Amino acid sequence: MNIRQSQHFTSIPQFDFVFLQIDFNVSANFWNALCGGGQFKMVINDKEWFVKLGSKQNPINVNLLCSSSGYTSFLEIYPSSSVIGIGYSFDTGDRTWGEVFGCWGRAWGGIDVLGSLTYSPFQVSASATLTGNAKIGVFIDLSVWSGYKTLLEASVTANLQATFPDPFCLAGSIHAEACFDPCPIFSCDICASATLKLRYKNGSFALKSNCSD
Repeated sequence: MNIRQSQHFTSIPQFDFVFLQIDFNVSANFWNALCGGGQFKMVINDKEWFVKLGSKQNPINVNLLCSSSGYTSFLEIYPSSSVIGIGYSFDTGDRTWGEVFGCWGRAWGGIDVLGSLTYSPFQVSASATLTGNAKIGVFIDLSVWSGYKTLLEASVTANLQATFPDPFCLAGSIHAEACFDPCPIFSCDICASATLKLRYKNGSFALKSNCSD
């Protein structure tokens, strides 16, 4: 007697249900006095949901006089955490004082603040970075030849970190450097730099600049 065995296979298709998805992009230019742009994104499906008003990679930006100076910001909300960022940057560009012979200078820098909140367990983390740079020199602008000479260049970078409640930590560092070039024709830089760092973490101090190690 022959017995036949039959096997049945049932395939169930898998679907990703997107209940709501919104992508909204905007850019604006108000008479070259104020420029900016940003993105709003909301996604709700069967696996996740989030809301983004800008993002860390592509923040909302507002530029004064449509230049490189302006503000940035973003906000990201997830089921278990939120992240927010605010920044400002500036750049004066090269500025000159004088006609044929004179001085020139430039300053640029910015500040960036980043904060994150975890709901469970409750944890807050924040960081801030401040930068400043400057150059000062002289220039000659003749009909047959022109040139710029940098005499002094300096920069400062400050970082601050904070976390609580576990661990409770405050950490920061400041780094400054400067170079002076007194030679009129060739370069002969005289440079100096200094770094200061300090951390307070759960009741103890250390010469470290961050809370992670």
